[in-house]
Amino acid sequence: MNNDPKIGVFLCKCGQKIEPLLDLSIIKKKMMKESSVDCCGILPYPCLEPGMDVITKEIRKNGLNRVIIAGCESRLMLKKFERQLEAEGLRKGQIDIINLRGHV
Repeated sequence: MNNDPKIGVFLCKCGQKIEPLLDLSIIKKKMMKESSVDCCGILPYPCLEPGMDVITKEIRKNGLNRVIIAGCESRLMLKKFERQLEAEGLRKGQIDIINLRGHV
């Protein structure tokens, strides 16, 4: 088993709650310059089925073993992502949520 982190970062637009207040494309460019980040995407709602499908495809395509979702606070969404991504081999501690929405 390879323990080297392969990190995917997914930025949530959250409808009109985040995107008008932050330039997510600049954040994405900065993330992609980080050597530890293997992929980064901007999604309208990563917590809904179409967004979760994109994340799942990126996990498979890039062999991701760590996922960061920047959107709502973790107490609202972390357990949902842990349940959904468990089938992809991600466990507790390999998924994290950054609260953009609460800070903009």
